[in-house]
Amino acid sequence: MTTDKITLISSFATDRLFDKNNNFIREQKGGPAFFASNVFKKMKLPYSIIPSPKITVDIILRGRNEFGKTKSYSALEIDYKNINTPYLFISSILNEFSLKNVSKYKGKIFLDAQGFVRKAGEFGKKKNWNTRKEVENLISCLKVADYELPYLKKSFVKKQKERILLLTQGAKGCTIYAFGKSFFVKSRKIIKTQEALGAGDTFFAYFISQYTITKDAYKSASYATDKTSDFLVSKLHHNQSL
Repeated sequence: MTTDKITLISSFATDRLFDKNNNFIREQKGGPAFFASNVFKKMKLPYSIIPSPKITVDIILRGRNEFGKTKSYSALEIDYKNINTPYLFISSILNEFSLKNVSKYKGKIFLDAQGFVRKAGEFGKKKNWNTRKEVENLISCLKVADYELPYLKKSFVKKQKERILLLTQGAKGCTIYAFGKSFFVKSRKIIKTQEALGAGDTFFAYFISQYTITKDAYKSASYATDKTSDFLVSKLHHNQSL
């Protein structure tokens, strides 16, 4: 019997940053697995990870906006029936993880929509996520950014609001839809950084870590929002030192 509390299915990446004129800035560690695992370690949340092969992402920085591009990867088949942790967190860069047979998993699923609406090979382009009923009926908590929301089926979004849907809205904060109710959590302060890569992944990982303790979506989102502000402050100081 596993002693881990959560299984993380996610990708590490090498992020290659470019300015708005396509001049190379630097290379750094990234990917949702990098940021989520950092949070889980800080929170002392026991976890195991099923990673993809490392992915390279080219990212153009324009103002406070980031536009990423990576090539397409074959979807990794996951043996969901042998995942024994009570919680499962799926966060991809594209659709490099197959959701086929996800119904074999019996715990609570937290899923980030970001990779499933991202279009391969083009900077910042999105595509519609044509979800299957099997997937729609199993997600306990879905995170989606406001600019990603139009690429999800309206019927799926409506159904998800009856469970938990986290709608992140950048520096403004986050709207939480939980079991038929909605709440807004405002960011404690606006942090102006050169880039905010990993903020969404950090927010969701802190939310999940806290939710496994409190089972309270509002409190968990408030906690995650504050922790993400701290994360952005640390990035600001880091960028200033470069």
